[in-house]
Parts: sequence; structure tokens; C-alpha cells
Amino acid sequence: METLLIAVGNPLRRDDGAARRVIELLEPLPPGVEALEVHQLTPEHADEILPYSTVVFLDAMVMAPECTSSDVFLDEIVRPAVRWPGAVIHESSPAEIVALSRRVFGFEGRAWVCGIPGVDFSMGEGLSPLAESCARKAAQALRELLLAG
Repeated sequence: METLLIAVGNPLRRDDGAARRVIELLEPLPPGVEALEVHQLTPEHADEILPYSTVVFLDAMVMAPECTSSDVFLDEIVRPAVRWPGAVIHESSPAEIVALSRRVFGFEGRAWVCGIPGVDFSMGEGLSPLAESCARKAAQALRELLLAG
């Protein structure tokens, strides 16, 4: 199984770099797993996912300060949709990338979204304690997904 992990976010915006931290925690990546780090998703990524049987989009999500690491989620993209037919934009959601890849390139793989809670998206480096805890939980969830694959 060939898997692509796409870590979305800016590590210079503190918790926005949580997806990249998950990739670090998974290293060395298992055979057949590759990682791509991007600041944002764009329509060009629809072509990049084509060779993979599984793609996982990892991204930080803004949460209230009282949230916990149990708020990490890993959900399969079952029915991806585009905003409207023919739309070409410069920032896209994981579901839009998958839908575009299916429609234009014939992508037939499975796709997942992994949301990593964060509370500090200010300028700077390093994760908040919550985002670090969530990144560790997300890495464990991905290990389990990759082993089940």
C-alpha cells in the first residue's frame, strides 16, 4: 500500500505547525509511506495524490482553550464535494482536493482527514502543551491506521 501523508500548516505560527510535528513523531516513516509538507492545499495537489492508494491530510484546527487531546479526529473522506463545478481556487479543503482528483484524474484511493487541536496560532515557533499532546495522539492514531491498511 502506498500512502501519502500531507501535513498542512505554517510552523512559524506555533500550533499551526502541529501537522508537521506529527510527521516528525512518525519518523522514520514505514515502508510505502511518504510525507509532503505544505503551507496550504491548492488544486495542484489533486494531481499529486493520484499515485497513492491512501492519502491522509493532517491539519491543525483552532479549538477553545478548554479542549483536550481527546478532540483529535481521524475521519475518512467518504463523499468529497467541490464548491461548484469548474471552481479553481488557490486554497482548498481536503475534500475538495479529493473530489477534484477523482473527477479530473480518476483517483480511486481512500482519503482521510486528521484534525489536530491547537489554541495558539500567534507568530513564533513551538507548540502549545495542548497541541503537542494532540500531535502525539494523532501520531498514534495514524500508526494504527497504517498498520490496519
